[in-house]
Amino acid sequence: MKQTRRWLLLFVFVVQLIGFVGFILAIALPLAQRSAADLAGLMLISAKTWEELPDERRAAFAQSLLQDTGVIIERGVLPDLAMQWRPHWYADWVHQEMLAQGEKPEAVLMQQGQVQVSIVIDSTPVLIRADSPKLGSFLVAFFVMMLLALLGTLSALWWQAKWQRQMLRSQVMLAGLSHDLRTPLTRLRLAIALLPTVTEAEQTQLSDHIQSLNALIDTALALSASSDSPIQQKQVSLSALWQQWQKDYPDVLFMTDDSDCQVMLVSVLLTRIVQNLIDNALVHGLGQVRVSLSCQQVGWRIAVVDEGDGIPEQIWRAVQNQQQPKAKGVGIGLLTSYWLSQIMGVRLLRIPQGVGVVTI
Repeated sequence: MKQTRRWLLLFVFVVQLIGFVGFILAIALPLAQRSAADLAGLMLISAKTWEELPDERRAAFAQSLLQDTGVIIERGVLPDLAMQWRPHWYADWVHQEMLAQGEKPEAVLMQQGQVQVSIVIDSTPVLIRADSPKLGSFLVAFFVMMLLALLGTLSALWWQAKWQRQMLRSQVMLAGLSHDLRTPLTRLRLAIALLPTVTEAEQTQLSDHIQSLNALIDTALALSASSDSPIQQKQVSLSALWQQWQKDYPDVLFMTDDSDCQVMLVSVLLTRIVQNLIDNALVHGLGQVRVSLSCQQVGWRIAVVDEGDGIPEQIWRAVQNQQQPKAKGVGIGLLTSYWLSQIMGVRLLRIPQGVGVVTI
């Protein structure tokens, strides 16, 4: 999953880069060239029309042209052409379009944001000026937005790589810690067996406590394992777990018809799920806590309920969003049970007065 997300981010980065280049080549440049062609045609028609009009009507025509199109037309030539001339891609396109339409302007240049054309119409020099479109500003703005998007993608890639390194370190450290803990636990179990003053019942009880510590270590490893490389889950008999729960919680009422449960095997993670739910019910519930088990050939269902109102909606919603609920004492256990149920492949359900665990 992590590798997939990384490739997805890289794919988005490449798509953004290709999109920017494609926008320039397929949209921006053709639009700019079409704009230059339209402006060239407008200037030529305006110049010819202005030259054909009598002198007394040219001023009104020039005023109307300026108001309607923004084109300024007057008799004259470009001043200081050699000194002020600067090459510009948009002015070059206007020049090329005029040549394509059969006219040869004396000069076409860009000065102070204006396209200025000097052309001779019927031996009369005519000067035409028009504001160039703000395509450059638009392209710069678009480039800045694309650059920000690319930087955002690169930042996401960097943070993901950093997060993966941190997760790897955490998993390695946790695996090493579990190894270090199991060694003294094994020695402790051996020392207990050799103690002459400890009865067999006490040895059994202490061994059960050590086994519980081993189970907690397995649970921690399961929670730290990535979804791409899940740990091997130990399978145990469901009926054996049921008997162990009854032994661990003598004040809880257990109800089952386990005729179909004898041969069912489940992950050992189920113990931690059910224990968390029972502990929450004992601490935060009301009245008698009841645990029921029903089995069929295709699956099983466990319900942990009490006589209270059940889990509040806001707490359950936070658990489903994989966020720690803002409720004292119930957040970590319930959220851990939810994570373990996902690892185990079962469903955790909110039911009246409690929580249910069912096979998928």
